[in-house]
Amino acid sequence: MSSIISIKKAIAISFFLLRLCSVNSQEASNHIKLVLGGGYGHYINSLTNVSNNDINPNQPVFAAKILWQAEHRLRVGIESGYYGIYSTSRIQTDDKNIRLTTHFDVIPIFINISMVLHKNIEVSFSTGYAYMMYSISSKSKKRGPLTGSTMSRYNTVLGLQYNLPIGKRLEVGAEIKYFYLGKTFDTQMQATLNLSYKIISWR
Repeated sequence: MSSIISIKKAIAISFFLLRLCSVNSQEASNHIKLVLGGGYGHYINSLTNVSNNDINPNQPVFAAKILWQAEHRLRVGIESGYYGIYSTSRIQTDDKNIRLTTHFDVIPIFINISMVLHKNIEVSFSTGYAYMMYSISSKSKKRGPLTGSTMSRYNTVLGLQYNLPIGKRLEVGAEIKYFYLGKTFDTQMQATLNLSYKIISWR
């Protein structure tokens, strides 16, 4: 008997939540938004054999998002772009006459969830795959550059953004993000300027 009552309560609560969501979706305007951003990322050095003096941690980063806003606070979409992680120019090898130059970059393929906290302030969470690219080269003519790529899973990005509307469809904003690369345990802080445009809106 108690199990039947519990089921009835669960059904009643479910109907109430569905009704509440439908009211919110009717009151709020749905839209699809394109966000383009660019700035710099600072790599937090975790390399055991390379000192801070031998690494260039500040690299350009670019990101693009397509977000669907189905409720007045929540947005869901996909994110990609190009993250420069770090580069080095003077890693010493066993051969003292040869110094290596390296580059490490990432192309993210993420699912993004954003939520408005208060007016123009929002937080975001992204996760998914990251396509990692690296190159190692030296000034030696006998040795050509070594390049390679691999895929990383279990990557995350946490972001805090401030948006300023400058029209019915256009917004400019500034965003700070923390990026964690699951395969190599690398971390990066990013600061970008964003331009948002509402492609289409409906109720």
